[in-house]
Amino acid sequence: MYRYELEIQSQKGSFPSSVTKESLFYQPSTRRKPFLVFERGSDGTVKGSNLFPIIQTTPTIKVRPNTSVISTYAQLGHQIALEFQKALQGFQSNLWEADLTPPSLIFLFRQHPDLLKDANRELRRLDLRLLELTVSDNGELIFKHQGLNEPIPWGFESNGTQSFIRSFPRLWIALNTGGIAVLDELDASIHPEVLREIISWFWDPQKNRHNAQLFFSCHNVLLLNELQKEEILLCEKTPKEGYTRMYRLADIKGIRKSEDFVRGYWHGAYGALPNIG
Repeated sequence: MYRYELEIQSQKGSFPSSVTKESLFYQPSTRRKPFLVFERGSDGTVKGSNLFPIIQTTPTIKVRPNTSVISTYAQLGHQIALEFQKALQGFQSNLWEADLTPPSLIFLFRQHPDLLKDANRELRRLDLRLLELTVSDNGELIFKHQGLNEPIPWGFESNGTQSFIRSFPRLWIALNTGGIAVLDELDASIHPEVLREIISWFWDPQKNRHNAQLFFSCHNVLLLNELQKEEILLCEKTPKEGYTRMYRLADIKGIRKSEDFVRGYWHGAYGALPNIG
């Protein structure tokens, strides 16, 4: 298992401008203490290791403030950095990009016929009364519904169905490449049962043959009892500074695996409840 740490400094009201700390650790299953793979100083110098030898390039190279060690060394042909870069290519997220638009979806469905085929299979399984999603000859997304004689264009489809279809390509790519899907507000307009189904794909060894991972944020408290305490991260605003603090449920002392996490959350045992009024 690898642990990647990144600390970014930004000027007030602007996009993050510089990396102040960056490091990578490797945790083998036979050892308690992780190995340091590389560490980057605030001045951009990089300390390597046997796992990440920097002698292959230039020992005194400095990384630019707005770039990562992995991308910089990959451009210089560093073999280990290239392997990490390849692994990160399976990273799928909606954090820096807007939701997939109909033109983007049409492009993906035309480039990957299996993506459209699998999307239709899941839409039928989810009992949405949808028979088929197709791309028309004039380049529009069209829905065929059970009991309706005429197809429904994208703009008239429900927000829930649209939200599912926008999320599906990123989930599909991660599952088929062994990548990582990081999705913000995955529960937006999606029914709780559909959300549970999506999460189950990553637990199912038949669907997740390449050990893909899913990280997501949501406001659906009922999901707490579907997850292990080690899988749950809670977020709350600090009262004075106003920034968001994140912590693991498993790091709270006295939390048992068998307890009712939903009940504990609503009783304020874990924090992360909004202070209204």
